[in-house]
Amino acid sequence: MNGPFTMRLSTILKKPPAWLADFGDSEDVVIASIAEYKRNLEEAPFPGWADEKQRQDVFLKIRGAVEKLACFRKGHFAEMPSCTLDARRLLTEWQMLTPTLAARQEGCGFALSRDRGAAVFINDEEHLAVRAYEHGMQIDKAAGNAHRILEELSGSLSFARDERLGYLMSSPACAGAGFRLSILLHLPGLTIADMIAPVMNSAESLSISIRPVYREENGAAGHLYEVSSVSPFDEKESEITDRMARVVSTLAERELSVRCKFVESHFYDILDPVERSVGTLHYAVRLGWRETMTALSFIRMGTFFDMINWSAGNRKQAVLSLPALSHTISSSFLNLHRDPNLQETDNVDVLRSFRVRKLLYPAIPFGVTLDEP
Repeated sequence: MNGPFTMRLSTILKKPPAWLADFGDSEDVVIASIAEYKRNLEEAPFPGWADEKQRQDVFLKIRGAVEKLACFRKGHFAEMPSCTLDARRLLTEWQMLTPTLAARQEGCGFALSRDRGAAVFINDEEHLAVRAYEHGMQIDKAAGNAHRILEELSGSLSFARDERLGYLMSSPACAGAGFRLSILLHLPGLTIADMIAPVMNSAESLSISIRPVYREENGAAGHLYEVSSVSPFDEKESEITDRMARVVSTLAERELSVRCKFVESHFYDILDPVERSVGTLHYAVRLGWRETMTALSFIRMGTFFDMINWSAGNRKQAVLSLPALSHTISSSFLNLHRDPNLQETDNVDVLRSFRVRKLLYPAIPFGVTLDEP
């Protein structure tokens, strides 16, 4: 690693970024806001049509422009061949790499700011993508930060643009503003109430996509969803931002309403999976990833309703560790950070249970006091 980039990838992968490792808003519904701009350079073939030399030329040109930016000083820059498979998977899980870029090799790479609040992708689906991340419901701030980085890059780079179509993309359907917003949401209430499917259908009519962050057969692992803008080419950035803000605010209000109504009318139907989750995470020797994600989601909701007690000395640490824990139990993270107290032969499900118990123990069942035998 050279130039202004000094942060090691191993340091980045030690823990999820601050914007992802928190409860988001105070109700633990809106986790994070992500704004992204995509651009292609003038007089250069799109990445899918470029040969190796052409991709390398674009790569070097964009890297040179990124190196001049103050916000990436002491950050991290990497070409894809230097990243291990587990590192690529983990960065993708943390939204700091895309699945398509993670599969690429020479002439492709990425840069991360030191605080991991911004990222630049090179030769992914387009020549350049700029992302900015913010904690909770901060759409305007994320969009403003991404736009500021793009403006600085435009001083060194010329972007392909048509007066009628806007900024040109690899797919003609994506031409236009080249702007996308994504909001990460925790929606256990709507999921339990079987309201996710109709919500998804309603969102499509508003040019908004709602999909699981981690897809599984029965829905979203951990009840985590990504709400993204799907914009026609003639829509302005301000219109996209306003529309997303309205939809996400409505979703958050509905989620909280459903949670509260469930607790009022079906208290034990909510308490039961919460307490089962506490018991499973504390006593299981092997924990599968999907099982753990679901249990952690119920514990997060149980924490919101004060259904879980921790001993006085551990409560604060345990509660604060919950959001980050959801993003540090994947196989890729555990393989990168094997605990020295466990044997190399222990499989990943054992490693997962060890990590969860270490961070969450001891929890006290609902209605039980520490003075009881």
